[in-house]
Amino acid sequence: MRIALYLFCIILPLLFLCDISIFALVEHAYAHTVLALFIVQLFAPIDSMRIFFAAFVLALESFIFYGQAGLTLIYLAPIGWLALMLRNMLYGSRLYPVLLYAACLSIQVIGIEWYLLGIPMDPWYTTAEFIANIVVLLGLSLIYTAQGKQGNRM
Repeated sequence: MRIALYLFCIILPLLFLCDISIFALVEHAYAHTVLALFIVQLFAPIDSMRIFFAAFVLALESFIFYGQAGLTLIYLAPIGWLALMLRNMLYGSRLYPVLLYAACLSIQVIGIEWYLLGIPMDPWYTTAEFIANIVVLLGLSLIYTAQGKQGNRM
């Protein structure tokens, strides 16, 4: 628990800076690494303070990217509730975070950026964005699921 808290305090600012720097270089919200950390935190042992702090950083990111704070909160609350229900009702699977992250990215790119904000969407660019972000999610979930494990034990 204590290692995960230290890891969270180190990784969250680094991921935030990564998102901001990629946005500054590409001039488009391409990387959603803080969102990946939020999804991983939903399936880690519950610490509501870390989840709320990650949601606050996501709201801050949406203010920096789009000029409107809290756009990501449109889908974070239902996705958070769904993740907690999946975690409590069904057996654990590594597929649930990937599915929820794909749903969050779909809502973000299609629902918010394209529909609400009118940002044009190229299908090839969007597909590459989805694949890159899912690879980041898998990397973060490997970091968090390997905490405290020895050898090949699950």
